[in-house]
Amino acid sequence: MLVPLDDLPQKLRDRVSRSKFDLSDLQLVEPGASAEVISRAEEHLGVKFPKEFAQLLERFDFSRLSMANLIFEYGRNLEKLIEANLGQPFPWWGTGARPSNLILVGATDGHAIFLSINDGRVIATEKGAVRQEEVCIAANFEELVRLAGSIALGATKGERTNIASTISAVPFWKQLAAGTA
Repeated sequence: MLVPLDDLPQKLRDRVSRSKFDLSDLQLVEPGASAEVISRAEEHLGVKFPKEFAQLLERFDFSRLSMANLIFEYGRNLEKLIEANLGQPFPWWGTGARPSNLILVGATDGHAIFLSINDGRVIATEKGAVRQEEVCIAANFEELVRLAGSIALGATKGERTNIASTISAVPFWKQLAAGTA
């Protein structure tokens, strides 16, 4: 079941408290970045963030968050998000100017995760692929967080895979749950 956003922080805290491992990066902690910090990030990147993305940046701390091997590491004042999308230490887009319609918002071992500035969709591309096929993995950033968080609630690979199979038909989520994304 896809966990409602309002329930996800507590469910993740419960999951962390039951683990014998350090899962401190598996928590949606409030509050997030200030409206001023978000505005400054938009200014640095020359974009206007989609509404759902800006709202979640303000609500939750994405400075160090990992859910089901999907990593968001934006820094306290979104400095890492800004740096990654300004091409530091290297441009994720290759050569030339950064695509004006995309920002890098997360990563897995095998995929880069982008947010479309135009329509808010979340897109995954396979790292190192010769032909960068874009796959829409979520309708918006909130759905991305809910999908990753719901999968992360599973204690075993089998549980995570079952959760992924129930909440999305997109193959990326089953790969993520199995640890192969």
